[in-house]
Parts: sequence; structure tokens; C-alpha cells
Amino acid sequence: MKAFHECKDFSEVRAKYPLEKVGWGGTRRICLKIGETGYCVKFYWPREYYDSERIPAKIRKEIERNRFDIVRNSSAQEVRRYESFWVKQSPLIRSHLLPVVELVHDAEWGYGILETYFTNPDGMAIIPYEFEIKRQTSKETQREILRQAEELLEVLARVSAPFYEPGNFHTWLLPGGRVETKIVDFEPTPKTAIPIEKYCAFWRRLKLRRKARRYLKHIRETYGL
Repeated sequence: MKAFHECKDFSEVRAKYPLEKVGWGGTRRICLKIGETGYCVKFYWPREYYDSERIPAKIRKEIERNRFDIVRNSSAQEVRRYESFWVKQSPLIRSHLLPVVELVHDAEWGYGILETYFTNPDGMAIIPYEFEIKRQTSKETQREILRQAEELLEVLARVSAPFYEPGNFHTWLLPGGRVETKIVDFEPTPKTAIPIEKYCAFWRRLKLRRKARRYLKHIRETYGL
């Protein structure tokens, strides 16, 4: 019998498990929690979830054009890049990545990404580390969360990792007061008009360090760390 995450035909999963919207901030993709399985899935917005105000007609056309195109579909691209990045990295970096990131296909929804869905001991989903710092009342815990984020950003910069959003680091709270940093969104495509960093590792390191300094400075000043 296949393990749950080896079931590539998502239509089977959708028929068996309840789906809950847990992320829909973007104009192209939605994130759905799959029951209590410990997984979530990201697809282009399914037609039944369309919101006319959130998704302009131009974006809808793009979604429908790429939904079943394994080359141009952004979820399929993300899985390929993730796999390529994973095999090149050390166990240290791998420990911060999602253990399951796999391509799935749905007859109606097209291609999507199945991912590990981390939750804290209280059952709540992990959240971006800045918001976890804000939520914590212990300065010691706040500083530990920030320290881990700083170290991870520097490690990623040294290997010229294709990550451009430090805010994609989430904090996983563990029993005994321990915390771990997880990268929950793999965004290897820069959003700049001329994406020099996509092809130049040196420029990628500079950009990541520059963004990290700015972002971490904001957190330190905001929370007195």
C-alpha cells in the first residue's frame, strides 16, 4: 500500500479527506490543509474557489493557460527547483527544508505541490518567525528565534541559495521550550525586472545578505532585541 505522500493522483486524496483553506494570500495559488494527515497542498486557485475581486481576469487567463502545463505551471517549476537544490545541500540546510515536497496532479485542478504541514504542540500551524517573536513573552525565546534565523540566513547566503524572502522562515515550537526554523515556501524565482541574481551566484549572495540585514534590523528595533 502506498504511503500517503506517494499518492500522485490528488483526485483520490480529495475524495477521501476534508480540505481546509489555510493560505490564500496570493493571486494565483491557494494552500489547503488535508485533514489531520500532516500534509497540505498548493494549487492554482480552483475554479470553485475563485474570488472575482482577488483574481483579476488577466490572472485567471494565466492560471487556466498554465494549470495543466507541466513546464509552465509554477508549482511544477517549484518542485523541480526544490529537488535540484535539495540534492546539492548539506544535512544542516536540509534539516530546515520541508521533508516532503512532491508534485501531484488533479484531473480538475491541474498540477500542485504536496508538502509537509508543521504544527505546534497546541495544534496550531507554525507561523513566520517575526510573528512568533511578537507572540512570545519571553525575551530569551525571542532572542533564540532571532538567532536561529540569523544563522540560517548566513548559511544560505554562503551557498548562494535561491531564496529571496526571509519572511518565509517559520518557527516550529517543540516540547521543552525548544524551537526550530523551517523554510515553508521555496521561492527560487526573483521578482525583479532584470533577474541578474538568477544567473549570478555572487550577486545572489549580496542580495540575500542585504535583504537579511534590512529585515533583521527591523525586527531588532521593533522588538527591542
